Amino acid sequence: MLRNLFNAPERRLIVAGAIVLAVYNGLLVMFPAPFGNWGQFRHIVPADLIRGSRFLLLIAGITLLLAVPGLLRSQRSAWLLALGAGLVSVLAYPLKNLNLWGLAGSIVFVGLLLGARPEFSIRNDDPPRLLSGAVTIVLGLGLIFVYTVAGLYFLDPEFRHSMTLSLAVKDGLRLMFLVPAIESEPATRHASGFLASVRIAILFVWVLGVVQLAQPVLYRRRGRRAQPGSVS
Repeated sequence: MLRNLFNAPERRLIVAGAIVLAVYNGLLVMFPAPFGNWGQFRHIVPADLIRGSRFLLLIAGITLLLAVPGLLRSQRSAWLLALGAGLVSVLAYPLKNLNLWGLAGSIVFVGLLLGARPEFSIRNDDPPRLLSGAVTIVLGLGLIFVYTVAGLYFLDPEFRHSMTLSLAVKDGLRLMFLVPAIESEPATRHASGFLASVRIAILFVWVLGVVQLAQPVLYRRRGRRAQPGSVS
């Protein structure tokens, strides 16, 4: 009965929900309050957390759009990508001025995906691409973190405040989520360029990793429908 409930028309509704949620994420990233204060509460969440939530919503929105072609083709990998993006949105919306509409929409979207799981049963025959995307994100962010901490520590004279190793680690973790650092306020153009390079590198790694994760979804490849008794 569940399989009949989530047939092709309902699957298109899930795709439409993914697109709407992605667009809404993008609006909240570009504008602090695209619909005024309707549905959100300002001056409750600290500004640094709001900036971090924008980064999470941006990545989730990009992932949702990349998952759309695979969702239309009932691919299990697309379902996993959309589910991950939906969960990230659920976590990010409370940090974005406690945005209730985005939070409610994300919860409904995740619930629909979980209910429709049996409908997305076509497995892709290219699992190494999924693994390579995860490796790109984990390894890339790890290398950027080391680069950030080392740069903050050894460029200490070019920042306004003295930078110890523990402060460099703390600010490095904040920069990983594109949240402004606390101690590493640049005093020279070189220091400003270093911080900009960190942000660009982080965005590049995330986008590259998400695209690699979505490659089995974006391109039509040989797939096989999961067997009724198989373990996912």
